[in-house]
Amino acid sequence: MTLPHSLPHSALALGLTLFAPLTASGQDSPRVNIYRFVLGVDVPESPALVALDRTPTRVLRGSAPKPMAATATRVFSGDAAATALAVDIVPYYLVGGGARTLASYRANSIAGRLKRVGTKTQLGIGSVWDAAGGAPLVSVAVRATFHDPHDPVLNSNLPERADSALAGGTMPADDEEQVTDRGVELRSLFDQAHRTMRARHGIQISGGWGAAARAGGGVVSGDSLGPAQHVVWLSGQITLSRRLDLIGLGQVRASRGERGNARLGAGIERKAGAADFRADLYYQSGVDQLNGGVSAELRALRHISIVGSVATEHDAGPPDDRQLRAYLALRWFVAEDP
Repeated sequence: MTLPHSLPHSALALGLTLFAPLTASGQDSPRVNIYRFVLGVDVPESPALVALDRTPTRVLRGSAPKPMAATATRVFSGDAAATALAVDIVPYYLVGGGARTLASYRANSIAGRLKRVGTKTQLGIGSVWDAAGGAPLVSVAVRATFHDPHDPVLNSNLPERADSALAGGTMPADDEEQVTDRGVELRSLFDQAHRTMRARHGIQISGGWGAAARAGGGVVSGDSLGPAQHVVWLSGQITLSRRLDLIGLGQVRASRGERGNARLGAGIERKAGAADFRADLYYQSGVDQLNGGVSAELRALRHISIVGSVATEHDAGPPDDRQLRAYLALRWFVAEDP
């Protein structure tokens, strides 16, 4: 990813404004906007699509969410196809809750940990329409990250070093060369944080709840929705090296009055510079079968990735009703990598 030869003065001024509290004299505990350090890696699956059971990968990442994301997925199964759409946001980000002191954000007290979870709690809404269903399925879901050793604010000195890069030295307003140097230095800092955090050993743990129901007549209202199907899940992502992760999933899906259907899965992910490759294997209790799939995620542009996958799957039905499905997803997300 390349930067322009010069950064706009207005962008740099905005950066200085965001980091100004860090350099305020007499402050022992500086404040920083933590969402200015979200890295564009390991984008998790949309919780709204998890509720719809239409994620391109079925063993779900444990990584932290991005502040905002939107996903459009096309699902192919035999001669049929369906389109799923989802929008996911972190409410804490939207209400401007990112300004925190480094001391309070990094605190390991119960209150400090809960506040960090709040900054990584995501709300999603989604829908999927297929001709066979006759009406769209709609969903709502909540996902939270409980443990995140890849957080660059918590586990690196990126905020302090970025502040130093932005505030250091004298920078005349018409000095394009200094502006360019400052931008290159920031890019270098983020690239280093990217490599360091992605290689940091540990386990990222996330979980969520979601519900999906069919909208009768295509209208979403309290009295038009059919019976809801609920899902709860917990996922963990273990980093073995900068290039290799193991992913585990436990999930239960059920409707009221029906026996739950559990899913247990494991995946291995090979991470590269501009792409991630995954192989998943998971067990479904409802049909007592193993299924699996392979996927590739390409970071085509800044803040945009493309996910393609092929998997064998079972819907509710006879145990021998195994289907081969292909997924193609376009994902946009917010991140701050230069």
